[in-house]
Amino acid sequence: MTENKKVFVTDGQDLAERAEQLKADGVTDVTVVVNTFNFTRYQESNDGKELQPVIDGINKAVGQKLNITPFYKEPSAYVCPFLSGLDNCIIPVT
Repeated sequence: MTENKKVFVTDGQDLAERAEQLKADGVTDVTVVVNTFNFTRYQESNDGKELQPVIDGINKAVGQKLNITPFYKEPSAYVCPFLSGLDNCIIPVT
């Protein structure tokens, strides 16, 4: 039996605020694109953004029973095929 999945791809910065709505919208999996989980290195390589919102978002998504997959990338190496640059995108997977 094939399970339909709905995958949300994000940099994780606003995941905590969106996790409940994602679950309500039928999202099953979240891919968080990061280049490191080292707080200092993350901030230096992500235009000064903090890593803590990403961690908080992952925790909130896990609390919503969403499957989390980290996708490691070099800075500026990943571009969501559905957007210009990396922001967020939802990919239905059947």
